[in-house]
Amino acid sequence: MATPLKVLIVEDQEDDATLMLRELRRAQFEPEYERVDTESELAAALAKGGWDVVLSDHGLPQFKSLQALSMLHESGQDLPFIIVSGSIGEDLAVAAMKPGAHDYIMKNNLARLGPAVERELRDAENRRSNKAAEDERLNLVHELEVAYTQLERRVRQITASIMFTDLEDSTQMMTRLGDEQNQILLASHSKIIREKLDEHGGLEVKTTGDGFMIAFYSARKAVTCAVEIQRELEEFNLQHPDTQLKVRIGLNLGEVIKEEDDYFGSAVVMAARIMDESAGGQILVSELLRQVANGPSNSEHEYANFGRRTLKGFDDEEQIFEVLWKEPTT
Repeated sequence: MATPLKVLIVEDQEDDATLMLRELRRAQFEPEYERVDTESELAAALAKGGWDVVLSDHGLPQFKSLQALSMLHESGQDLPFIIVSGSIGEDLAVAAMKPGAHDYIMKNNLARLGPAVERELRDAENRRSNKAAEDERLNLVHELEVAYTQLERRVRQITASIMFTDLEDSTQMMTRLGDEQNQILLASHSKIIREKLDEHGGLEVKTTGDGFMIAFYSARKAVTCAVEIQRELEEFNLQHPDTQLKVRIGLNLGEVIKEEDDYFGSAVVMAARIMDESAGGQILVSELLRQVANGPSNSEHEYANFGRRTLKGFDDEEQIFEVLWKEPTT
Protein backbone atom coordinates (compact mmCIF):
# COMPACT_ATOMS: atom_id res chain seq x y z
CA MET A 1 0.00 0.00 0.00
CA ALA A 2 1.37 3.39 -1.01
CA THR A 3 2.32 5.86 1.72
CA PRO A 4 0.68 9.32 1.44
CA LEU A 5 3.27 12.06 1.06
CA LYS A 6 2.78 15.82 0.85
CA VAL A 7 5.63 17.19 -1.26
CA LEU A 8 6.60 20.82 -1.80
CA ILE A 9 8.63 20.99 -5.03
CA VAL A 10 10.77 24.06 -5.66
CA GLU A 11 11.37 23.66 -9.40
CA ASP A 12 10.88 25.81 -12.48
CA GLN A 13 10.74 22.88 -14.93
CA GLU A 14 7.45 20.99 -14.83
CA ASP A 15 8.96 17.97 -16.62
CA ASP A 16 11.65 17.63 -13.95
CA ALA A 17 8.99 17.77 -11.24
CA THR A 18 7.08 15.03 -13.06
CA LEU A 19 10.16 12.81 -13.07
CA MET A 20 10.61 13.31 -9.31
CA LEU A 21 6.99 12.35 -8.69
CA ARG A 22 7.38 9.25 -10.83
CA GLU A 23 10.37 8.11 -8.74
CA LEU A 24 8.43 8.70 -5.55
CA ARG A 25 5.56 6.55 -6.81
CA ARG A 26 8.05 3.82 -7.72
CA ALA A 27 9.21 3.95 -4.07
CA GLN A 28 5.62 3.23 -2.92
CA PHE A 29 4.73 6.81 -2.04
CA GLU A 30 1.46 8.45 -3.00
CA PRO A 31 2.55 12.08 -3.46
CA GLU A 32 0.29 15.08 -3.14
CA TYR A 33 2.34 18.03 -4.33
CA GLU A 34 2.62 21.69 -5.12
CA ARG A 35 5.25 23.11 -7.42
CA VAL A 36 6.61 26.65 -6.85
CA ASP A 37 9.40 28.56 -8.55
CA THR A 38 9.42 32.02 -6.93
CA GLU A 39 10.11 33.27 -3.43
CA SER A 40 6.58 34.58 -2.99
CA GLU A 41 5.05 31.26 -4.04
CA LEU A 42 7.38 29.38 -1.68
CA ALA A 43 6.54 31.72 1.20
CA ALA A 44 2.81 31.18 0.63
CA ALA A 45 3.22 27.40 0.44
CA LEU A 46 5.27 27.30 3.64
CA ALA A 47 2.71 29.47 5.42
CA LYS A 48 0.01 27.00 4.40
CA GLY A 49 2.01 24.19 6.04
CA GLY A 50 1.27 20.51 6.25
CA TRP A 51 4.23 19.39 4.15
CA ASP A 52 6.24 16.21 4.71
CA VAL A 53 9.28 17.01 2.57
CA VAL A 54 10.76 19.79 0.40
CA LEU A 55 12.51 18.93 -2.88
CA SER A 56 14.39 21.86 -4.38
CA ASP A 57 16.30 22.48 -7.57
CA HIS A 58 19.56 24.29 -6.90
CA GLY A 59 19.59 26.96 -9.59
CA LEU A 60 16.21 28.48 -10.31
CA PRO A 61 16.05 31.59 -12.50
CA GLN A 62 14.93 33.86 -9.65
CA PHE A 63 16.57 32.34 -6.57
CA LYS A 64 18.76 29.49 -5.33
CA SER A 65 18.22 26.42 -3.17
CA LEU A 66 20.05 27.99 -0.22
CA GLN A 67 17.51 30.82 -0.20
CA ALA A 68 14.72 28.26 -0.18
CA LEU A 69 16.43 26.43 2.69
CA SER A 70 16.75 29.68 4.64
CA MET A 71 13.04 30.40 4.14
CA LEU A 72 12.20 26.91 5.43
CA HIS A 73 14.28 27.51 8.56
CA GLU A 74 12.65 30.90 9.11
CA SER A 75 9.22 29.26 8.94
CA GLY A 76 10.17 27.14 11.97
CA GLN A 77 9.22 23.85 10.29
CA ASP A 78 11.53 20.86 10.75
CA LEU A 79 11.17 19.20 7.34
CA PRO A 80 13.57 17.15 5.24
CA PHE A 81 15.08 19.45 2.59
CA ILE A 82 16.60 17.57 -0.34
CA ILE A 83 18.32 19.29 -3.25
CA VAL A 84 17.52 17.69 -6.61
CA SER A 85 19.63 19.28 -9.30
CA GLY A 86 21.41 18.66 -12.56
CA SER A 87 23.84 21.55 -12.16
CA ILE A 88 25.14 21.48 -8.58
CA GLY A 89 28.74 20.36 -8.15
CA GLU A 90 30.08 18.38 -5.23
CA ASP A 91 31.61 21.45 -3.55
CA LEU A 92 28.34 23.36 -3.71
CA ALA A 93 26.43 20.32 -2.51
CA VAL A 94 28.68 19.98 0.54
CA ALA A 95 28.32 23.71 1.19
CA ALA A 96 24.52 23.33 1.08
CA MET A 97 24.63 20.52 3.64
CA LYS A 98 26.33 22.73 6.24
CA PRO A 99 23.37 25.12 6.76
CA GLY A 100 20.95 22.21 7.00
CA ALA A 101 20.15 20.55 3.66
CA HIS A 102 19.65 16.86 4.37
CA ASP A 103 20.77 15.35 1.06
CA TYR A 104 21.37 16.13 -2.58
CA ILE A 105 20.31 14.03 -5.56
CA MET A 106 21.56 14.45 -9.11
CA LYS A 107 18.77 14.55 -11.71
CA ASN A 108 20.55 11.88 -13.72
CA ASN A 109 20.39 9.54 -10.70
CA LEU A 110 16.81 9.92 -9.47
CA ALA A 111 16.69 6.29 -8.38
CA ARG A 112 18.22 7.56 -5.11
CA LEU A 113 15.29 9.87 -4.44
CA GLY A 114 12.82 7.36 -2.97
CA PRO A 115 15.26 5.80 -0.46
CA ALA A 116 16.58 9.26 0.49
CA VAL A 117 13.07 10.56 1.20
CA GLU A 118 12.21 7.44 3.22
CA ARG A 119 15.38 7.84 5.31
CA GLU A 120 14.91 11.56 5.91
CA LEU A 121 11.26 11.12 6.89
CA ARG A 122 12.35 8.57 9.48
CA ASP A 123 15.08 10.91 10.78
CA ALA A 124 12.64 13.83 10.95
CA GLU A 125 10.22 11.74 13.00
CA ASN A 126 13.06 10.82 15.37
CA ARG A 127 13.97 14.50 15.73
CA ARG A 128 10.37 15.39 16.51
CA SER A 129 10.15 12.58 19.07
CA ASN A 130 13.40 13.68 20.71
CA LYS A 131 12.24 17.29 20.78
CA ALA A 132 8.91 16.29 22.34
CA ALA A 133 10.75 14.28 24.99
CA GLU A 134 13.11 17.18 25.70
CA ASP A 135 10.18 19.63 25.89
CA GLU A 136 8.45 17.29 28.35
CA ARG A 137 11.64 17.08 30.41
CA LEU A 138 12.03 20.86 30.48
CA ASN A 139 8.38 21.29 31.47
CA LEU A 140 8.85 18.81 34.30
CA VAL A 141 11.99 20.63 35.48
CA HIS A 142 10.07 23.92 35.36
CA GLU A 143 7.20 22.46 37.39
CA LEU A 144 9.66 21.10 39.94
CA GLU A 145 11.40 24.48 40.16
CA VAL A 146 8.06 26.24 40.68
CA ALA A 147 7.08 23.75 43.38
CA TYR A 148 10.50 24.06 44.98
CA THR A 149 10.32 27.87 44.92
CA GLN A 150 6.91 27.75 46.59
CA LEU A 151 8.26 25.37 49.22
CA GLU A 152 11.30 27.58 49.75
CA ARG A 153 9.04 30.60 50.24
CA ARG A 154 7.06 28.77 52.92
CA VAL A 155 10.23 27.55 54.61
CA ARG A 156 11.66 31.07 54.48
CA GLN A 157 9.05 32.27 56.93
CA ILE A 158 10.25 29.97 59.72
CA THR A 159 13.83 29.03 58.89
CA ALA A 160 17.07 30.60 57.78
CA SER A 161 20.45 29.49 56.52
CA ILE A 162 23.12 30.75 58.90
CA MET A 163 26.73 31.24 57.87
CA PHE A 164 29.66 31.82 60.20
CA THR A 165 33.09 32.82 58.89
CA ASP A 166 36.39 33.12 60.72
CA LEU A 167 39.76 34.39 59.54
CA GLU A 168 42.27 31.74 60.54
CA ASP A 169 45.34 32.79 62.60
CA SER A 170 44.19 36.42 62.76
CA THR A 171 45.97 37.01 66.10
CA GLN A 172 49.31 35.73 64.79
CA MET A 173 48.81 37.84 61.68
CA MET A 174 48.32 40.99 63.77
CA THR A 175 51.49 40.26 65.76
CA ARG A 176 53.49 39.64 62.62
CA LEU A 177 52.21 42.58 60.54
CA GLY A 178 51.56 45.25 63.16
CA ASP A 179 48.37 47.15 63.78
CA GLU A 180 48.35 49.32 60.67
CA GLN A 181 49.05 46.59 58.12
CA ASN A 182 46.73 44.24 59.96
CA GLN A 183 43.86 46.72 59.68
CA ILE A 184 44.48 47.11 55.95
CA LEU A 185 44.37 43.34 55.52
CA LEU A 186 41.22 43.00 57.64
CA ALA A 187 39.57 45.67 55.50
CA SER A 188 40.35 43.66 52.35
CA HIS A 189 38.93 40.54 54.00
CA SER A 190 35.73 42.35 55.05
CA LYS A 191 35.30 43.97 51.63
CA ILE A 192 35.41 40.60 49.86
CA ILE A 193 32.86 39.03 52.20
CA ARG A 194 30.47 41.99 52.15
CA GLU A 195 30.53 42.27 48.37
CA LYS A 196 29.63 38.60 48.00
CA LEU A 197 26.89 38.57 50.62
CA ASP A 198 25.34 41.63 48.94
CA GLU A 199 25.40 39.83 45.58
CA HIS A 200 23.58 36.80 46.98
CA GLY A 201 21.05 38.36 49.32
CA GLY A 202 22.87 37.69 52.57
CA LEU A 203 22.10 39.73 55.69
CA GLU A 204 25.08 40.70 57.83
CA VAL A 205 23.96 39.97 61.38
CA LYS A 206 27.19 40.81 63.20
CA THR A 207 30.93 40.95 62.74
CA THR A 208 33.96 40.85 65.01
CA GLY A 209 36.36 42.14 62.36
CA ASP A 210 37.93 38.75 61.68
CA GLY A 211 34.61 36.89 61.43
CA PHE A 212 31.02 37.30 60.28
CA MET A 213 27.59 35.93 61.06
CA ILE A 214 25.36 36.08 57.99
CA ALA A 215 21.73 35.00 57.44
CA PHE A 216 20.21 33.89 54.14
CA TYR A 217 16.65 33.00 53.18
CA SER A 218 17.89 30.71 50.39
CA ALA A 219 20.11 27.73 51.12
CA ARG A 220 21.33 27.64 47.54
CA LYS A 221 22.36 31.28 47.63
CA ALA A 222 24.12 30.71 50.94
CA VAL A 223 26.28 27.93 49.46
CA THR A 224 26.98 29.88 46.29
CA CYS A 225 27.99 32.91 48.36
CA ALA A 226 30.38 30.79 50.44
CA VAL A 227 31.92 29.31 47.28
CA GLU A 228 32.44 32.72 45.72
CA ILE A 229 33.96 34.07 48.93
CA GLN A 230 36.55 31.29 48.91
CA ARG A 231 37.31 31.76 45.22
CA GLU A 232 37.72 35.51 45.65
CA LEU A 233 40.00 34.96 48.64
CA GLU A 234 42.04 32.44 46.63
CA GLU A 235 42.53 35.05 43.92
CA PHE A 236 43.57 37.60 46.55
CA ASN A 237 46.09 35.15 48.01
CA LEU A 238 47.61 34.50 44.59
CA GLN A 239 48.17 38.21 44.18
CA HIS A 240 49.46 38.68 47.77
CA PRO A 241 51.61 35.64 48.59
CA ASP A 242 53.03 37.27 51.73
CA THR A 243 49.66 38.07 53.31
CA GLN A 244 47.40 35.07 53.03
CA LEU A 245 43.72 35.27 54.00
CA LYS A 246 42.54 31.81 55.04
CA VAL A 247 38.85 31.82 56.01
CA ARG A 248 36.88 28.89 57.38
CA ILE A 249 33.13 28.80 56.79
CA GLY A 250 30.30 26.83 58.43
CA LEU A 251 26.67 26.72 57.30
CA ASN A 252 23.49 25.33 58.81
CA LEU A 253 19.78 25.53 58.06
CA GLY A 254 17.08 25.50 60.71
CA GLU A 255 14.49 27.33 62.74
CA VAL A 256 15.75 30.55 64.25
CA ILE A 257 14.44 33.17 66.64
CA LYS A 258 14.82 36.71 65.29
CA GLU A 259 14.95 39.51 67.83
CA GLU A 260 15.54 42.95 66.37
CA ASP A 261 18.62 42.51 64.16
CA ASP A 262 19.97 39.32 65.74
CA TYR A 263 19.26 35.61 65.36
CA PHE A 264 19.18 33.01 68.12
CA GLY A 265 18.50 29.33 68.56
CA SER A 266 20.16 25.94 68.28
CA ALA A 267 20.39 26.23 64.49
CA VAL A 268 22.58 29.31 64.94
CA VAL A 269 24.79 27.58 67.49
CA MET A 270 25.16 24.54 65.24
CA ALA A 271 26.33 26.73 62.34
CA ALA A 272 29.04 28.15 64.59
CA ARG A 273 30.05 24.67 65.78
CA ILE A 274 30.23 23.39 62.19
CA MET A 275 32.55 26.28 61.38
CA ASP A 276 34.71 25.27 64.34
CA GLU A 277 35.29 21.90 62.64
CA SER A 278 36.64 23.52 59.48
CA ALA A 279 40.10 24.70 58.50
CA GLY A 280 41.09 27.78 56.55
CA GLY A 281 39.84 27.53 52.97
CA GLN A 282 37.10 25.00 53.82
CA ILE A 283 33.31 25.23 53.63
CA LEU A 284 31.41 22.77 55.84
CA VAL A 285 27.63 22.40 55.85
CA SER A 286 25.01 20.37 57.71
CA GLU A 287 23.19 17.53 56.00
CA LEU A 288 19.87 19.42 56.03
CA LEU A 289 21.36 22.48 54.38
CA ARG A 290 22.99 20.32 51.68
CA GLN A 291 19.67 18.59 50.94
CA VAL A 292 17.76 21.86 50.60
CA ALA A 293 20.51 23.67 48.67
CA ASN A 294 20.85 20.74 46.27
CA GLY A 295 17.22 20.99 45.13
CA PRO A 296 15.45 18.88 42.47
CA SER A 297 17.31 20.30 39.45
CA ASN A 298 20.29 22.06 40.99
CA SER A 299 23.72 20.46 40.59
CA GLU A 300 25.78 23.63 40.70
CA HIS A 301 28.01 22.48 43.58
CA GLU A 302 29.59 19.22 44.61
CA TYR A 303 29.93 17.89 48.14
CA ALA A 304 32.18 15.40 49.91
CA ASN A 305 31.26 13.41 53.00
CA PHE A 306 33.19 15.01 55.88
CA GLY A 307 31.99 12.42 58.36
CA ARG A 308 29.88 12.43 61.50
CA ARG A 309 30.86 14.75 64.32
CA THR A 310 29.66 15.30 67.88
CA LEU A 311 29.52 19.07 68.00
CA LYS A 312 30.15 20.98 71.21
CA GLY A 313 26.90 21.45 73.11
CA PHE A 314 24.99 18.78 71.14
CA ASP A 315 24.40 15.20 72.26
CA ASP A 316 23.84 13.52 68.90
CA GLU A 317 26.33 13.12 66.07
CA GLU A 318 25.76 15.35 63.07
CA GLN A 319 26.56 14.41 59.47
CA ILE A 320 28.78 17.09 57.94
CA PHE A 321 29.60 17.70 54.27
CA GLU A 322 32.39 19.70 52.67
CA VAL A 323 31.60 21.89 49.67
CA LEU A 324 34.12 21.25 46.90
CA TRP A 325 34.54 24.81 45.73
CA LYS A 326 37.86 24.70 43.88
CA GLU A 327 37.47 24.85 40.10
CA PRO A 328 38.86 21.74 38.33
CA THR A 329 42.29 22.26 36.82
CA THR A 330 42.68 21.71 33.10
